[in-house]
Amino acid sequence: MRAVVRGVGWLGIFIGICVAPLVFALVSTDRAGLGFWTDFSVALGFVGLALMGIEFALVARVKTVAEPFGTDALVDFHREIGYAGLAFVLVHVALSADLGKVKAFTPAETPARVLFGAVAAGALVALVATSIWRRRFRLSYELWQILHAVLAVIAVVAALVHVLLVNYYVDTLWKQALWSLMAAAFIWLLLWVRLLRPLKMRRRPWTVERVRPERDRTTVLTLRPDGHDGLRFEPGQFAWITVDRSVFSVTSHPFSLCSSAETSGSIEVAIKAAGDFSSSVATVKLGDAGLPGRATRSVLDRPV
Repeated sequence: MRAVVRGVGWLGIFIGICVAPLVFALVSTDRAGLGFWTDFSVALGFVGLALMGIEFALVARVKTVAEPFGTDALVDFHREIGYAGLAFVLVHVALSADLGKVKAFTPAETPARVLFGAVAAGALVALVATSIWRRRFRLSYELWQILHAVLAVIAVVAALVHVLLVNYYVDTLWKQALWSLMAAAFIWLLLWVRLLRPLKMRRRPWTVERVRPERDRTTVLTLRPDGHDGLRFEPGQFAWITVDRSVFSVTSHPFSLCSSAETSGSIEVAIKAAGDFSSSVATVKLGDAGLPGRATRSVLDRPV
């Protein structure tokens, strides 16, 4: 029951984040409206931008957010609202763009607000396309992760700048303050995922204690906590693991824990060779305690 209440609460926050930009952007404008379709396209753009920002939170692997739903469900939701956000943005562009004026602009004459809007939309299209057709583009998982993160940051930052440069719907100090607060929240999520959480994980390293080959191209890694008590987990849970890389590495890989949840200390993960990383696990070398290059980091998440 507690998880259900918490899940309902997070859903309420999600809806509030989507609706809030409409409230403080469309209320109390200093000038008369520009017409229904213009205001409608702006509303779609604001919702699309809010969805883009929420995407950061869904993949931040924040325990309190993941627990009511499960990480698998959040990743699936992340993908689906990515499509929805792209649809909102593309309809916004189609309804608000004046093709006659756009064609008349030379590169030097193109307003900055148009350029930033185009960059945001282009980055979002590229992000979704490379996610759908990653294998067709022959992108490795690691390269795709880096590209995905870079394009996401470009899309959100360019969209925020676009909104501030248009200025019509954020023409008062309180609206600009609220938009700045939203931008700061996006930046905080990015800092948490890429800097603060890795620094926290750095204080709890794991050392590769044993590499054991099993049948059907499967390798079992035994991981020993290095200088800490390890972690407690429940049957069916999994961990995000990075082997022989910096904790600031963009990529990590989820694997189920196959050792007993009743014992503390070392844990085991069984990894079948099926992709770029999993195929290289059999060649992992044993690590000495205290060597950062041999440390294996993990963050426990709850599956569906």
